[in-house]
Amino acid sequence: MSSQIRLSRTVQGLLRCPVCRGRLRQTERKLLCVNPECETAFPIVEGVPVLLDEATGLFSIEALQRQAKLARVLSRHGRRAGKAQRLLRLIPSIGANVKGEQNLATFARRLLERSSHPIVLVVGGRTLGEGPGRAAGLGA
Repeated sequence: MSSQIRLSRTVQGLLRCPVCRGRLRQTERKLLCVNPECETAFPIVEGVPVLLDEATGLFSIEALQRQAKLARVLSRHGRRAGKAQRLLRLIPSIGANVKGEQNLATFARRLLERSSHPIVLVVGGRTLGEGPGRAAGLGA
């Protein structure tokens, strides 16, 4: 695993903990929040710090790490990776949101608790009527 962050020192200095917004300190393989009430650790995967708040977010750090590890293995095997490629198709991609429907249902419930007609701005969403929003009764 590469522990070297592929970001300029200026950008690294701007990074903050997504949990508490505290400053981050780099160790060999991770960034640590220096806030003593938080102290959350974030891995560095392929030179990129993975700053996800898993408690409130939609993505899993573990899934990202598995995907990066598999990509490294496949790149080492070159043409012999046919079987590995077939196996890779069985594993959800890092873009697959396995918690999406559950999180969207929670989001919808919380919105409706605050207002009977909430307004939500969606930036970068999918085509209307597709995806987990349909199951939650949104976007119809």
